[in-house]
Formats: sequence, structure tokens, C-alpha cells
Amino acid sequence: MKKRKPAKTHPESFEQLLLESVDEAFTSLGDRSKGEIYEYLELELGIEREKIPDYLEELSDALELIFGRGAMLLEILIMKNLHAKVNAQHKYNGPKWLIPDLTFCKFVLLTKLAYDDPGMIGELNILVDTSEKLEIL
Repeated sequence: MKKRKPAKTHPESFEQLLLESVDEAFTSLGDRSKGEIYEYLELELGIEREKIPDYLEELSDALELIFGRGAMLLEILIMKNLHAKVNAQHKYNGPKWLIPDLTFCKFVLLTKLAYDDPGMIGELNILVDTSEKLEIL
């Protein structure tokens, strides 16, 4: 049986890094828009800024409701910011034509697992249903 490397300790919690990543993505829209998004999340959905890490699905749904298809761009920006903050060293070795089924919420969960305990997830394998036709929107 392989020995797992012990979990690393980090000065900042993953949740704090996620919140900073969300802040940076929202700030890219302007301070006023950032404030309005947080206000909507809190007043309409009951999600305070500090609780966002516990409500990723709801955040994703709210962004889609507000921005439509543009929500994906914000989610990608959040993921890019988070990836840089956790100093991730992941590399996808699959075929270039394959588009992995990796949603915003799955990405954050996998990044959290890797951040909290790098030995926990080991090599990441992504399964794709090849019976579905891939579409470029």
C-alpha cells in the first residue's frame, strides 16, 4: 500500500482564497456592479458574501440568471483567479479534441481537495460520455 504524503498546511484557508477570487472577478465588472451582485445574492437568495463557498451551485445559478451565457465567462475568471492563488500545478494530458465535463462547482471542489491535501486525489481522470455529440456554442 502506498503511503500518502501528509496534508500541507496553508496560511490562508481555501474558502478565503475562493472569496478573494470571486471578489476579483466581480470587481472586473466595476465596483458598482460588484456591490449590486453581492446585494442581490444577500437580499434575494439569503447568501452573505462569507457564505458563498457553501453555496456554489446557488452562486452559479444566480450568475446565470443575471448574466445569461455571460455567466460562464465570470465563472472562468473566478476559476483562473483561484487556480493562480492556490498555485496549482495541474496539467491536462488528454487529447486536445476532448472537452472535459468540468463545471465551475466541480472545479472548485477538486481544487479544494488538492489544496487541502495534495495526495488525496492523486491523478485526476475525467470521464466523458462519447455517445453525446459535442457542440460549439
